[in-house]
Amino acid sequence: MTVNSFLKQYVWITSLSAALLLIGNAWRPSNSQIAIQLEQRDKVMEMFHHAYTAYMTNAFPADELMPIACKGRIRGITPSRGDVDDVLGNFSLTLVDTLDTLGVLGLYDEFEDAVKKVEKTVTFQTDVMVSVFETIIRMLGGLLGGHSVALELQEEHGRMMWYNNSLLKLATNLGNKLLPAFNTTTGIPFSRINLLTGAVRKAKDKDTCTACAGTMLLEMAALTRYTGDSVYESCARRAMDYLWSRRQRSTDLMGTVLNVENGEWIRRESGVGAGIDSYYEYLLKGYIFLGDETYLERFNAHYMAIKQYMNQSPLLVDVLMHKPTTSARHFVDALSAFWPGLQVLKGDVQTAIRTHELLYQVFTRHTFLPEAFTTSFDIHWGQYPLRPEFAESTYLLYKATGDPYYIEVGKTIVENLEKRARVKCGFAGIKINSPANAEDNFERSCVNSVYVKSGSLTLTKKLRREVNIADKDLIKQQPKCTTPDSNLVKTWYGPRQLQANEFVPGNKKHMDILEKMGISIVMLPDGKVQLIQQLNSAHSKTDASEGAVFMQEMIDMARTSGSETQPKPVYVKVSGTFDKQPFILKGGPAQFGPQLDDSNEVFGTLAFSVPYDACSALENPDQINGKIVLVVRGQCMFINKVANVEKAGGTGVIILDNTSGTSYDNSAPFAMAGDEKTETNIPAVFLFHKEGALIEKSLPKSKLNNISVILTSQFKPSETQQHSEVSLENQKKSRTNKEVETCKSHTATEKKSLTDDGDLAQQPKNEKTSTDSENPETLNDEL
Repeated sequence: MTVNSFLKQYVWITSLSAALLLIGNAWRPSNSQIAIQLEQRDKVMEMFHHAYTAYMTNAFPADELMPIACKGRIRGITPSRGDVDDVLGNFSLTLVDTLDTLGVLGLYDEFEDAVKKVEKTVTFQTDVMVSVFETIIRMLGGLLGGHSVALELQEEHGRMMWYNNSLLKLATNLGNKLLPAFNTTTGIPFSRINLLTGAVRKAKDKDTCTACAGTMLLEMAALTRYTGDSVYESCARRAMDYLWSRRQRSTDLMGTVLNVENGEWIRRESGVGAGIDSYYEYLLKGYIFLGDETYLERFNAHYMAIKQYMNQSPLLVDVLMHKPTTSARHFVDALSAFWPGLQVLKGDVQTAIRTHELLYQVFTRHTFLPEAFTTSFDIHWGQYPLRPEFAESTYLLYKATGDPYYIEVGKTIVENLEKRARVKCGFAGIKINSPANAEDNFERSCVNSVYVKSGSLTLTKKLRREVNIADKDLIKQQPKCTTPDSNLVKTWYGPRQLQANEFVPGNKKHMDILEKMGISIVMLPDGKVQLIQQLNSAHSKTDASEGAVFMQEMIDMARTSGSETQPKPVYVKVSGTFDKQPFILKGGPAQFGPQLDDSNEVFGTLAFSVPYDACSALENPDQINGKIVLVVRGQCMFINKVANVEKAGGTGVIILDNTSGTSYDNSAPFAMAGDEKTETNIPAVFLFHKEGALIEKSLPKSKLNNISVILTSQFKPSETQQHSEVSLENQKKSRTNKEVETCKSHTATEKKSLTDDGDLAQQPKNEKTSTDSENPETLNDEL
């Protein structure tokens, strides 16, 4: 394989998300299908121009565009988002990352102009710590992809004859600046490096993710082939070899985080999503591009392990690498949507079809694919940061099958982006609210009814064969989510093998019966049992029918068992402010760490965290030690904030909402959820925006050391007297009593609001309040 043919394939693979619009005709579609494809292609081209023009007009040479604010994000000037900003190096990231896309789209004039701008503006002489992983795949990959396009334009189109390998020179310079990160005993690179000095933070960045260490082979190999210098590819191969050596030998599974110096696993969860996804991708594509069968053999070993151990539900859920029968979490993240596309490249098209179909059900239910969702398709993390993985898998399935169904899926993706995410300056990330739990259970039966209505145990295979008109009507049908009423269910007769009220989790006989019915069981970390039926896994039509009845019985039992207890409020008691008036604020508890109760209250004075979001190691531990710490919501999960405060010596945490206008009384009760992994030993309280503003408003005129705070589960005015500087008579006149008088029971809408903090565990309500929003999505610049 020649260098340029290698890079042509490289450009193709790095541009798959954009290539969705290049809907091919290799499968000889009809004239009407061609017309639809051309119309959709033109629409996507217009959308690309909208986003690209917005960036060039409002943001360049900044790394990123903030599409709502219509301005660029510049590191060191724009307020920091913590570790998220490690992708930024003030090197025109978006423009470089778009170079090969311009070539793929045939926008040669724009490409030529972009190359000239890169030559003039891009430099790596910036004193910032950048992510090695992100810089390799986006900056190094973008420069090499652009170089490949420029050579092709010279060779095949007679254009850009002035081009003198400037992009390759920049790529070589960048590659050399990244090499010091690989100077470890294992060959696994440090996760971050200073662009200017080449310095690494051995203590802070000693751990890295499997994907971060295993996603550089293609770019580094391409750089070696263009320059003739073997050092780049050698570094990447060494890292890949070491990762393989650290697999769990008994299962061939990998963990997600390891130490770069000693190779010890820090997190042993094994899956196909965040933290590990692109490691698998680069193994298979490393074989495709380099022709090295070693990488194919390794990929196949991992692939067989994944199919063997991660099939406890229709979607692939993480397990422990050393205990593969133990689920590590009960949700799936959106990054795993790349997996069906990789299965296509592997040649396992039928499995890819089934996996993609399940993801599409999640997509259609929520308009976008949420950042994380449960195996029952409920939202776990309600964001959509414009990820392309699902579109990529859709594209590859169309190219592999020629099924026009995937043209329709692609069209839906485009229409949803245009309708929901388009703003004046490009496209913005989406925050998605989820339906409440009661309706989630109801909707779960809807999935079963889709399978049942076909009357076939092999529907998941039929769904994605070469569809005819009847099949397409079936696929698009929106079944009514009521009791199972299909012919399949009605034709079941005879004695029951197992009824729902007899079922005992863990009973071997019961488990064997459920397996015959096509019902799989997932044990969630909180001890609850989740049942999922796949009719194509049942032993017979009779077993499938009884399984459908059993599932409906379980749903009915869940409905009649009564709502779970609503989270009880906790309180923040504040005294010693400048006006000497104590006050008590009602907030939400945490589902992790020590719980506030009669025997556990926390007393202390206040301190601010630096950074304020507490998503990274705190920079002011001397001021934090022994204090109750104020942090602001956003950018990371609640439990990560609390863990960082605890490491700095804090004794408690008050997390303030960053969504304007929210208050405890106009929001549904909730409890902050953890991640089932991180442990904390200090309590935390969440205050909505209005309650949090009362604290912030009191601070400018007060000395923090004079402000006393109590975190408690009890509301006792007499306790406020003991810890304040005012008399009981003044206390009766204070805002505290006014708040006591207005504390009323509150019934909220059946809605869960999720942000980048993670899951806000809420309970279903029966009434709708005037605060409900008709549009459950909000645009977010931060995504």
